[in-house]
Amino acid sequence: MSCSPDRVLALAGMLQCCYLVNTSARQGMTPQDELDAMIRTLFVFDADDTVEVYGGLANLNLGTRLGADVFGNLSVGKHHEWLRYIAPLTRLASRARGDAALLTRIGAGLREIDSRYPSDASTSVGAGCINNLGDLYESTLARSGSRIQILGSKQLLQNPAVAGRIRSLLLAGFRSAILWQQLGGRRWHWLLQRGRILEDFRYCRRMLEAS
Repeated sequence: MSCSPDRVLALAGMLQCCYLVNTSARQGMTPQDELDAMIRTLFVFDADDTVEVYGGLANLNLGTRLGADVFGNLSVGKHHEWLRYIAPLTRLASRARGDAALLTRIGAGLREIDSRYPSDASTSVGAGCINNLGDLYESTLARSGSRIQILGSKQLLQNPAVAGRIRSLLLAGFRSAILWQQLGGRRWHWLLQRGRILEDFRYCRRMLEAS
């Protein structure tokens, strides 16, 4: 892929996770395939490229569509609520990159969960795996001084299954935020490189539509 789509794919992963967090908090449910795609990124420990992290471009169909909308100024208003999670996720990633002990604990936890709940693209991620990932998020990132406040239905947020799904998605969003920063992504790019980012998102959309 040309231009800087690797960085854009990581950004699409963040957008997709934040959107699914909001959907969970407001509706209590998320499309299983989109949830699975984001959760599986947590268990890709050695990828040759960014596309492999996400298991293929098709798994970022939602994220690339959201990115094209947001950066094209087509519907920023309706996306306002879930976009609020982007800034705290990127701050969390920035702080964590300087905390080797925290990243080691997260990595060890992910490998342990992966060994306990092995899965592949042909099977859905189970509730046990989701709950364990939620616990890992709660015991690491949520205690690092950067707890993310989630807006939504109080009844749903008090549901253990929904809360676990939201935390697991925040962990996946954190993984994409780390990757985005490793690829050179910075918050100021949102303002000063909007045109370039939109071009890359549209390129990804054309690739998806052609496949």
